Parts: sequence; C-alpha cells; structure tokens
Amino acid sequence: MNQFIKTDPWLLVEERFDPARVKSSESLFALGNGVMGGRANFEEPYSGESLQGNYIGAIYYPDKTRVGWWKNGYPEYFAKVLNSAFWIGVGVEVDGEPLDLARVEVLAFRRELDMRRSVLTRRMTVRMPSGVEVEAEIVRFLSLQRRELGVIRYAVRPLNKAAEITFAPFIDADVRNTDANYDEKFWEPVATDGDAVQSRTKKSGFDVAWAQRVVLDGAEFRCGTKPERVCHSASVRREAGEWAVLYKYAGICSSLNHRPEELAVAAQAVAVDGLQSGFDALLKEQEEAREKSQAQMMQAAMGKSSGGKVSVSTSSQNSVGELATMLANAQSTMDVQRVISKGMMALAGLKMAQPLAEGKQKNKITAQIRRIEKLLKRSRNKIRHLNKEAELERKQKKAEKAQEEQKAHAQREELKSRRNKRRRDETRYAQKEVSKDAQERQEAM
Repeated sequence: MNQFIKTDPWLLVEERFDPARVKSSESLFALGNGVMGGRANFEEPYSGESLQGNYIGAIYYPDKTRVGWWKNGYPEYFAKVLNSAFWIGVGVEVDGEPLDLARVEVLAFRRELDMRRSVLTRRMTVRMPSGVEVEAEIVRFLSLQRRELGVIRYAVRPLNKAAEITFAPFIDADVRNTDANYDEKFWEPVATDGDAVQSRTKKSGFDVAWAQRVVLDGAEFRCGTKPERVCHSASVRREAGEWAVLYKYAGICSSLNHRPEELAVAAQAVAVDGLQSGFDALLKEQEEAREKSQAQMMQAAMGKSSGGKVSVSTSSQNSVGELATMLANAQSTMDVQRVISKGMMALAGLKMAQPLAEGKQKNKITAQIRRIEKLLKRSRNKIRHLNKEAELERKQKKAEKAQEEQKAHAQREELKSRRNKRRRDETRYAQKEVSKDAQERQEAM
C-alpha cells in the first residue's frame, strides 16, 4: 500500500505536495463518467514533470507499430486511445506572477477524490515569489447526469495583503501523445471560434468539439482565442481574506453522438446549459445521480427486477411539449442552444432505452425519438433564421450609420460653404472699406 496516500471506504486523500509523486498521483486521482475521463492534472499550468491526459471513450487512432514483417502475426496497427484537448485549463496570476506549483513555495496541500460523488477537490496555500501568501480551493467533476459536461470551480484568496487575481481559463487542442510510435500528431484542426474549438483524428476521422463558458464575480472577460486554443481572461482585486471565484463549464461533444457540422453548436449548448444551471445545482445533481446509480445496483444485486424484464422510463410525455414551448419563446441563439442541449440529452437517453424496451413501450419510445428529432431540426433552422436576422440587423445598422455619416458629411460641407461665403463677403467688405479710406486720404491731400 502506498503510505503517501490516505484512504477510507470512499476517499483517496493526499496531504502534502511532492513533485516526485505528481505523475503517480495524477493516475490515482483520475476522474471519469463513463463517456470521458482524465488524469488529475493541475488546472493551472505546471512546469514540473507531468503526464497530461484527457480521454474520450471510443475515440482512437490506428498507430503504426514499430516492429516489421519478421514478427509473424503481429498487428500492423494498434488502436491507441488518444490524449485529447486539455479542457480543464485555468491560468492564474497573482499581481502578475503566475501560480505554478513548481515555482512557488507550497505551505500546505491537500487533494481529495470523493469516489461516492466522483468529485475531485484540491486545497493549497502557497507563497508567491513576491511574498504574497495565497490560498486556493479547486473543485472539479465530470457530470454523471450530463455526460458531455465538465465543471470546475476555482477559488483564490490572498491571505496577508490585497492582490490582483487574474484568471485565464483555456482549452488547448494542440496536444500530442507521448507514446506515439513515430512522433505523429494524432489530431488535425477543423475550426476555432471565440469559445469553441473542433478537431478531427487523423486516419480514423472522429470529430470532437470543446466549448467553455466562464463566470468570475461579474467581471468582463477579454477574448484571447487563437487557432487550436480557446482562451479568455479577466482580473479582479481582492483584499486579504476575500475570495475570487471562477466557474468554468465545458461542453465536450463527439461525432459519435452528433453530426460533425453541428458539434461546435452542440458543445456550446452543453456549456451554456451548465452555466444556466449553476455550480451548486450541478453538484447536487451529481450527488443524486450517484445515489440513484447505487440504488439501481443494489436493486439488481438483490434480484428485485420485475420478472427479469427491464423496466424503461421514457420520462414525462410532456417533455417534447416543454421543449417546443421553450423553442417558441427563445429570443436568442443562446436560448435555442439550451433547447438543443436538453433535446440531445433526452434523445440520447431514449436511444439507449429503445433496445431494452418491448411492444407498446418500444413504439412509444420510437415516437418520442421522432418528435425530438423533428424538434431538433426546427431548433437548428431557428438558429439559422436568428443568425440571418442578426446579420440583416447588422447590415441595417451599418446602412443607417452610413446614411448618418453621409448626412453629417453633407452638413459639414454646407457649414464649410457658409463659412467660406461669409469670409469672402467679409473680405470684400474689408477691401471696399480700405479702398474708401485710401480715397478719402487722397482727396484730403
């Protein structure tokens, strides 16, 4: 048993920071939700030795093996699980100094994996090179209820003096596998938007999109997105003992469940839905999902299923109607994205339940699937219409601005003409009066 790690029936606990154990702890404290998972890398950039790893189920790359023809029966390719985009990134600076555990003095450190809730928590106190002491608490989980959502709460407070805290949450899609046999990069970029990035695996052709939504005590974020990297940054000033709290919601969607051309919108919708639900509600949802899962396992273990048949719930028959009402009331693309997110989650659940159902129940599920698919199609059409309307509105405002500028230019020209005419009149008048003075002086002589 590793004595460096403390345990109880549901917890793994690490109570001190040891750079030599970072990689092993990243393995021990890894998180997953059945659809995706990741090593327990630090959210903030770490310049020490580390092994970055974020993975999505069934996304692979056929990596060519190093052995040759002399190995009879040896496969030409291995289906390798890929390291995917580093979605958990949160850069932190205190008075302009980066928070990097390899470059600061670590005064206290505790990391805890709660396996009952599938929640990873890290608390630490550090002394920056400038002497500012800082406490941080980071909570991270992959939603068990919304399998395409990752959530982070990153809280920082200065302890011995006031300081400016800068957060730079990011998603880095420019990643590699350290075990690539021929140093190949397994991903190629597809597109990068302000808050979303999409990549495609070489050879196997899987598409994945990542998107983030972030909140920091009402602060306004500056966009620093560039190809293969989504990034936003904002700063707040805090007195000693006051917390600055960043919330990050990441949507992670793959072409296994969505059409490639809709991935970015789907990931954005998942992130938006997480943001609107809020951290506390999502954490409570996480606890309830785990309790429900445990109850189901207990029931199965005790043989309480009804006659060996699987009972499948299709949820409320009004769910499509509720989504349709939300769609009708949607006034922005963000509102529609939330409808799409809810619809996609409902659709995924129904498609999982469909093979398990029988008879009339299966027919009902099939009908529900068709209704939701029709609603999703209408939702995507509405996004296109809203985007067109927004574009027309921008063009109208641009034209109005051009007309106003043209009118203002005409007014400026008229004013300039009036001033020139007045100056000419005044000049002629002055010349006339000067001529009269000269004539009078001549007559007086």
